[in-house]
Amino acid sequence: MALKPAQTRLPTRWSKAFYTLISCISLWTLYQLLDFKWQMDAYKAQLQAEFEPTLQVATHLDGIDMPAGTQLTLTIANTPESFRKAQFPFPIEIANISATQIERHIAIQTDAKHHTSGFQPESMRITGQGVTLQQGWRCDASQPVEFDLQSDGGIAAFKRCTLAAGNHAADIELPKGTAVWRTTGNTYTDGFVDDDRWSLDIPANEVVAITGLPLQSPFIRLTEQRQLHEVSRATLAQTAQFAGQSYPAGAQASFNARSERALRPLQWRIAASP
Repeated sequence: MALKPAQTRLPTRWSKAFYTLISCISLWTLYQLLDFKWQMDAYKAQLQAEFEPTLQVATHLDGIDMPAGTQLTLTIANTPESFRKAQFPFPIEIANISATQIERHIAIQTDAKHHTSGFQPESMRITGQGVTLQQGWRCDASQPVEFDLQSDGGIAAFKRCTLAAGNHAADIELPKGTAVWRTTGNTYTDGFVDDDRWSLDIPANEVVAITGLPLQSPFIRLTEQRQLHEVSRATLAQTAQFAGQSYPAGAQASFNARSERALRPLQWRIAASP
């Protein structure tokens, strides 16, 4: 007689118990994962409500009338006055700028136990549309225009911007993209403070004519009256004649360098590159 192979199987009751256990473990793991996700979503929502609120009604904050729909980013939770960023639903007028966004640098004040005790807005950068006139400069409002702030958050003074087309100073036609900022005088390591009050950084590869010299990417300092005070980091863009001499393209040029003022005030120094 042929022998049939023996068949082995778990008892039915053990099989059901095993699969029930696996199912319970899987469901518990899934619940834990979902619960963690729900907690994280709730935490993110809480942080967003505390630090990234959206104004539901028009609100006046630190001298600015912000419309409903403005999205704020706060430095201190639930304190709208501590905003470090504000994005507007449509352009609004701020400091002669059609502004779409502002960013502020906020200094945090702490007590002896390093707990936050207050805050102080120090500067503000406004980005917007078109061209804005600031302290006689035509600034490109699509690039940040920066201001120093008063202790109450109000604007104290214009600080810097990127120039639009159409700017002139000290008989120099300044190209679009030039960075301009107000200074209190270049300070040297020996403590000497210079008389410049405006700094101009010409964009790389741009050429400007200064007293007839074609200079590439010079760094320019102006007086309070916007007269030429100093030129540094400049090279001749092409061969040029000056004071009866010919200088090759690439020659280094500087004007009224401090090191030469005693003997040659308000004079150019041009030297061919080695």
